[in-house]
Amino acid sequence: MAKGFARIELLGNLGSKPELKTVKGRDDTDLDVLNGKIAVNVDENTVQWYSFELWGARAKAGAGHLDKGSKVLISDATMLEPHVWKNNEGKDMVDMKVRINEWHWLDSKKED
Repeated sequence: MAKGFARIELLGNLGSKPELKTVKGRDDTDLDVLNGKIAVNVDENTVQWYSFELWGARAKAGAGHLDKGSKVLISDATMLEPHVWKNNEGKDMVDMKVRINEWHWLDSKKED
């Protein structure tokens, strides 16, 4: 039987500044990307958050160039295994982590 896959493309803004960390000797950073808009009336929100991870040289570049609010285009990403966790009320929640294979930084260079 053929193995299925999901390819993801997403244009959005980062929810926080990426932090570079080392996991098992490999550079790694997580990105939370907001796709949509936040309205004054909560019922009108069309916001979706996506969790991504970068590894190796991509992780270093992302942590060095990206900041909260940076506009990014994720042009090739692969879904990983789901992560199950419990929220504050004890309800099971599921996050789907996505590994970025290719991304583009769409903001101009930040000033130091």
